[in-house]
Amino acid sequence: MTVAPDGAGPAGPRAHRRARRNHGLRRRNPRRIQPHQAAALLVLAASDTPLTGHDLAEYLWPDDDPRRHSDRPIKILSALRRILGAARLPRTGRGYKLTLYGDDILDLDLWRRNVHHASRAAEPDPGAAAIEYDRALSLFTGLPDDLPDTDRMTSLCESLIGERLDVVEALARVRLDIGLHSKVAEQLPDLVRRWPEREQLLDLLMRAQYRAQRRGAALRQYEQYLQRLGDAKPSKDLAHLHQQILDDDPALASPPFEPPVADRNVIDAGADPARPQTFRISGYFAYLAAWTGYPTAEDPEYHSAADRAAAGLLTVAAPSMLTIQYEAGNLADILVQAAIRAGISTIVEVGALVPTNDSVHATARKLSADARTLYLSTDGPLVTYSRQKLGDTPAAAFIKGSLETFLTGHAHLPDWLDLTEPILLIDQYANGLERDKKAYADLYAVLGDRLAPRSRLYVNAPTADGISPAVVWALADMYRSAEDEQLYPSSRDEVAALLPPGWRYLRQQDVEFTTDVWEIWAGRRSPEQARPGPLPRNAIVAEKPHPGQ
Repeated sequence: MTVAPDGAGPAGPRAHRRARRNHGLRRRNPRRIQPHQAAALLVLAASDTPLTGHDLAEYLWPDDDPRRHSDRPIKILSALRRILGAARLPRTGRGYKLTLYGDDILDLDLWRRNVHHASRAAEPDPGAAAIEYDRALSLFTGLPDDLPDTDRMTSLCESLIGERLDVVEALARVRLDIGLHSKVAEQLPDLVRRWPEREQLLDLLMRAQYRAQRRGAALRQYEQYLQRLGDAKPSKDLAHLHQQILDDDPALASPPFEPPVADRNVIDAGADPARPQTFRISGYFAYLAAWTGYPTAEDPEYHSAADRAAAGLLTVAAPSMLTIQYEAGNLADILVQAAIRAGISTIVEVGALVPTNDSVHATARKLSADARTLYLSTDGPLVTYSRQKLGDTPAAAFIKGSLETFLTGHAHLPDWLDLTEPILLIDQYANGLERDKKAYADLYAVLGDRLAPRSRLYVNAPTADGISPAVVWALADMYRSAEDEQLYPSSRDEVAALLPPGWRYLRQQDVEFTTDVWEIWAGRRSPEQARPGPLPRNAIVAEKPHPGQ
């Protein structure tokens, strides 16, 4: 379910524009949401407690309006139950409570989840928190003009605007923490004029101006505030800040911001940390997913604040994606182990991420001292960093290349790679960046012909067929700003076309899932309700048989 009703709360992301033409409810059979239904949905989304029809009426109509004392509130609630599904708006002994599933998108709820995630990152990772707060503010650009004019609705709107201003202040604080003083000094003056009663805004503006070498401007802001107060007095904290500025107190100075090790590694490898990058995002997200099952999972320490913020969006908008990523990683481990036991000692991964202690080469090496892994990536700086990380290990080599360069021999392949022997080829991240699916399938046909019998293939492809709207939106938004790259999901037919001619799927019983990945991916109610199930329909696990088999 994706709900972003016109007039029902903060403005939603661009992905909702088409939905808004149907009054914002994105469903297979969209129903039109009337203004009072949209207003009621806003009230229900904002409330932490169940609401009765009487409670709702107080928001929707003034006391002298006869509709307030009729059965209209119950009719509106009944209509919303038909539109959203009764399970999302259950009736309890205390009233009606809006209930969202993990991957539902409701603008106000998504806004609050983004803010909560950013607030948790603020202290350990202010750079990522600044990006996340800024993104959250883009979800809430204001409230609609056509809400009912009642005391309770006015109070609710004032509360929501207060929430937004709290986030504006939080964003200013983390920007000050990372040294963006001039940016804060430029953005806060208008807000200070619009909400002069919020001293915290003025406090942040004065600090920013002082640190941006605009001491006089900071003092003038304080004098203007005193004039607005008249006979009243400023708070002790603000008066103390004013005195500190007058005294040029060294305590006001901000120490230079030192970016985390992961950001410095990105810079040292020659990449731009300000732009999120697909393989860095995927590597960090894979680490987060692995950490949910194995707290000893190794951080690749090759990602920037922009990458971490992009991955944060995905975890907030589509929490089930962590489960999906975790199980995709588990499946890769299972297939590597099965390949080693079947006598395959060479593994090739295209679109590889930065190697860690739970990557393919580490899993294979635990089972066989003869195992070798070749990693290929088109990301030059990532290859540079990965080579440094691997060092002189004989277990793996990391080169710049793709499936095409691997097949044409244009990549600098290691001497130990012998394609006359069976290999396991893994493609979890490269295929999603290929726009021409037909050409990519042709490469797999060539690959299938060239590899030796008993070779195996594992492809995990992003597909938009049947996926919940939250996952589609989150994936698209996560990758839309990635440098020079876009995510191109495949249809199920396009995924199936990657199976090389003559190859056969491995027996399904060779792989065991702890939960039903596909049903979670497709929008099942929650991972807790899932049950063991088949391979995800967006994956290929196949083997090349001997001739004549």
